[in-house]
Amino acid sequence: MKNILTPRQLQIIQLMVLGMSDKQILCQLGLKRKSSVSGHILRARDRLGVGTREQLIAQCVAQGLVSVPNMAEPVTNELNVSEEITVSV
Repeated sequence: MKNILTPRQLQIIQLMVLGMSDKQILCQLGLKRKSSVSGHILRARDRLGVGTREQLIAQCVAQGLVSVPNMAEPVTNELNVSEEITVSV
């Protein structure tokens, strides 16, 4: 099946897979309006013929369009100090 979703739609769906809310996705992508995120999601749902966000994610994962993070490794709250952190002001 040819990929009928735009790169931006796939990017938003991947962030949804990571558990981000519309507001978090908005901030992550630097979009100005929450309606931009929900609009992309709605158009992606229409293109794939699914009714819910959950169905959208499930179909994209099943088709290999987005990936599910490996949750086998334990999650820690510790910061790896060897990583460089950049802050934009």
